[in-house]
Amino acid sequence: MPKDAIDRDDPLLWEFVPDATPLRPGLPRLRYRIDIRHQRASHEKALRRWVPRPLWLGPVEQPWRYLGAPDRAGHRQRTREAAAGITPAR
Repeated sequence: MPKDAIDRDDPLLWEFVPDATPLRPGLPRLRYRIDIRHQRASHEKALRRWVPRPLWLGPVEQPWRYLGAPDRAGHRQRTREAAAGITPAR
């Protein structure tokens, strides 16, 4: 579980951070999304045990296109600008 704000360009986790409509009001647009279709039962058991109740929504079936793809072009541009010391526009 992240302790800090989600870094959409984290060197290891950026591919798991989509910018998508939240599953319910009050949740952030940026979040970690990991596909667990093939080992769902073991993941659900661990999540029920270790994740605080407000964070674990339970299994949510989504259409296949919902998984989307990581923002590869945006990631490359943001990391290039960060390496060059360019401050991103807000």
